[in-house]
Amino acid sequence: MATSRQDIDDLFSMFHDFEIVQMKHENKVLTITMSTPWAELRDEKDFIIILELYGCDHVTCEYSEMNGVNNVTSDCKLISTLGLDIQSHKFYPPDIYEFFCEAHNNNVIADGQIKFNTNDFFLFDQEQNLLRLDKMKELATMWWRSIQKMWDDEANKNNP
Repeated sequence: MATSRQDIDDLFSMFHDFEIVQMKHENKVLTITMSTPWAELRDEKDFIIILELYGCDHVTCEYSEMNGVNNVTSDCKLISTLGLDIQSHKFYPPDIYEFFCEAHNNNVIADGQIKFNTNDFFLFDQEQNLLRLDKMKELATMWWRSIQKMWDDEANKNNP
């Protein structure tokens, strides 16, 4: 059964500063393991999520090196080593998505875009427990409220 495009968009809209730890593509399933910035909400070192994207026929990554060289690869092992953080996404009908990424802690890679197709997903936590979309929305809301509070506290400190 295919997931609605709105549910996929809702999920992907939460991906900001999600570090790609590992990717693999087998049997039309693209699996992306990511570290999220939400760990501090749970007093954990890392909060890992595992996204399984179904119906994925292809994945490509265009990435730029700091020296201006542009590259394209479909090698998920290589993509896993680029140090990319997902910042946003875009949808191209009928079923193609693109993640726009920045590189973190990297003096070689500047940024990248990962394109793939999908029509369904499952999301798991690091213990392989199923994460529902409403739970992800709850975590995202908590995270952004904590960021807003930090910004407000900083603004109040600077404007007594």
